Amino acid sequence: MQPIPVDQLTPDQHDLIQAAIHGRGLAYAPLSHFRCGAAVRDESGAIHHGGNIETVDMTLTTHAEMCAINAMRMAGGKKLTALACALLAGNGYSFPCGLCRQKIREFSVDGNVPILCVSLATDTDIRAVHLATIDELFPYPFLPDCIA
Repeated sequence: MQPIPVDQLTPDQHDLIQAAIHGRGLAYAPLSHFRCGAAVRDESGAIHHGGNIETVDMTLTTHAEMCAINAMRMAGGKKLTALACALLAGNGYSFPCGLCRQKIREFSVDGNVPILCVSLATDTDIRAVHLATIDELFPYPFLPDCIA
């Protein structure tokens, strides 16, 4: 994991992060108030975003990363080449959870897909950005080729 100063983000990274922040604004979290947004770039360069969606039965919650990947697939994208996730994190990091890491890796073009983890200071102001690859976050994935 490496920190990236906001002023050193590439235009592609900035666009992906802004889409993740937009997805966070669309999140529905009436119980936890923990709104997360995510965005993926697919192999054609298109960006797809999502936000977490809670229900009263928290087991039916859809995570932002899952929502963005589902949106990519429904739009015809097959594999993601980058992902950003954004949340309001006072002192913590915005890394995807274990469930999301599995789905991210399964739909990644390879293990070197960059994951931009964006910790927001306010709804729109970026406090910190950290970069890792999906293989760094999830080194031993269970993938379709694992099935005999």
